[in-house]
Amino acid sequence: MPASLVAHSEQIVPPESEPVRRSAEGLGIPHGSEAEVRRWCRELAQERGAGLIEAHGIGPSARLIYKRLQMPVYVYTGMFITDVQGCTLVWTIVAGEHGTTGVREAMVTANLINAGKLTLVGYRRLWARDPYEPDYQGVDRSVLRFMSDDEGYDGQFPHHPLSKVRRVLAALPGVAQYGDNVEVLWPRNFEGAL
Repeated sequence: MPASLVAHSEQIVPPESEPVRRSAEGLGIPHGSEAEVRRWCRELAQERGAGLIEAHGIGPSARLIYKRLQMPVYVYTGMFITDVQGCTLVWTIVAGEHGTTGVREAMVTANLINAGKLTLVGYRRLWARDPYEPDYQGVDRSVLRFMSDDEGYDGQFPHHPLSKVRRVLAALPGVAQYGDNVEVLWPRNFEGAL
């Protein structure tokens, strides 16, 4: 499944009235602590049967990545939710595995074991868990964040779908352009992020 990019603007239209734009607050994104943003993102992932890989609050915006199992592959979804001119924009990036899978996980596991940084007991206990709440069990363990999902491994696996999602999410705030009426102007140099 190749990476795809989708941008949409949410407008809530009450019956028999003019369209009302909702701010990011209307989606329930907390603007408090980083822990509150992470909890909100975890709940969003859990509602989709997915495990949270990472979540960050960026002012009135949130950025998150979650992983779900769509047998026999993992599908990674990145979201950048931001408020532009009083309208919430949700950028969604989806990339799924295809062909040979599990190479990143196998190589990272082997390297950690060979370096003495991971044991069989440690693997069972530490390999798959929520990045912010290690005892979290709200979704199946198979979709929790693996040690190999750490951003530090993206350079070794640049074509992995998780690495692609992270690159696009990192590039979005700097390249996304908005015109009048929150029109999204697609940046010409964006393909380089893929």
